[in-house]
Amino acid sequence: MKTLSLLCLVTTLLYADTRVTDEERDGVRTVVITLSEGSFTLEHLEELSRLELSRAPRAALISLTMIGSRGGVPLPKPDHFGFQTWMSIYNARNELNEIAEMTAIHEDAVLRVRERNGTATERILSGTNPLHISAGGQDFQILSVFEGREDVRFFIRTAFPLRVDGGEELLRTLQVALPNTAITANVQNDGLFIDSAEYPFLNPFVRIERPPTEDEYRRIKTLTCINTRTPRCEIH
Repeated sequence: MKTLSLLCLVTTLLYADTRVTDEERDGVRTVVITLSEGSFTLEHLEELSRLELSRAPRAALISLTMIGSRGGVPLPKPDHFGFQTWMSIYNARNELNEIAEMTAIHEDAVLRVRERNGTATERILSGTNPLHISAGGQDFQILSVFEGREDVRFFIRTAFPLRVDGGEELLRTLQVALPNTAITANVQNDGLFIDSAEYPFLNPFVRIERPPTEDEYRRIKTLTCINTRTPRCEIH
């Protein structure tokens, strides 16, 4: 612990980074760090990520967001908005951003980096990529994790048809990894989650090949699974 504290102190002094958020609840740790000018480098991002992974006690799920001096957090959604509002944000998007996110579930950790030129890359730091899950013969990709007041909400994409039994297998897999956490898993095929207030307008780590038309948007289905006292899944 003393060694880790010293390393964190030295890193802070060298780079003048600011730890904006550092919270932990029910085995989930959320950290947000803003970086000083010129320090948004892969080497420094990996250093900060490994320092976070070495903290004891280790949280079951760690979400570390690192924001460069020329970047910012994804634009949050208002309480009420529609497809046309989303399209306006999409059409006015600024591709220049410096943001990175390290996600760890137990011993598996991955670092995602979005450069100012729009390039998004991934680097596995330990184990396997925790954002990729196989359950019930289907493959799922976690796009974003949101820690709410009462639960942790996963936004997930799959190329497989949405099925309740597949969602139940996915929920069981997440419950094994996070047994003490209230979980809501939202799954879509396109992974845009336009109607979800907890999902950013535009995810900096997810490339949109083509935005949907309004007719396509109205046909988008979401599989939602909740591990309440009576776990359930439904497609809506």
